[in-house]
Amino acid sequence: MSIKLEHINYVYSEGTAYEKHALKDVSLEIPHGEFVGIIGHTGSGKSTLIQHLNGLIKATSGALYYNGENIYGENYNLRELRNQVGLVFQYPEHQLFEVNVLQDVCFGPKNQGLSPEECEKRAREALQLVGLKEKYFDHSRLICQAGRKDVQRSQVYWQCVRRYWFWMNRLQDWIRREEMRSWIRLPICTKKQT
Repeated sequence: MSIKLEHINYVYSEGTAYEKHALKDVSLEIPHGEFVGIIGHTGSGKSTLIQHLNGLIKATSGALYYNGENIYGENYNLRELRNQVGLVFQYPEHQLFEVNVLQDVCFGPKNQGLSPEECEKRAREALQLVGLKEKYFDHSRLICQAGRKDVQRSQVYWQCVRRYWFWMNRLQDWIRREEMRSWIRLPICTKKQT
């Protein structure tokens, strides 16, 4: 499952006075199983590039291949691509808008077309797996971000959970649990809030 970009160009507001070239002749390949970080200055095109990887935006010119198939092809199934290639936004609190933590974690499975019951089952399992107490499932995620110490650590973890729903959605349940456990054991550095 590789992703290959060939000569990708992207222009915002093309043909207007506000025209801005965000990507110019970008070519890269991400082999199956690789974790890639994209870094750069503000406004350098990182977010624009990443939004191409699962077809959120279409290149002005160039080609993007997933498993050798051009995602800009006429009959390409973007839903299937998005089930395989997930994005974690820089500020997820600005992109996700559900009313509580549980519903926020349901976002990924819900967009994969799972039943509401299955979404909630998987979300509850994931939240319990990362140690968030059930009493916080119905709390607003904004309250969780306000600095309450008992929720703050889990806040970091449940954002990881959302990532995993995108990355691991096709794997069997036991594999997903084992991978999640190994991820959670990794050291996580967070900025101490005062």
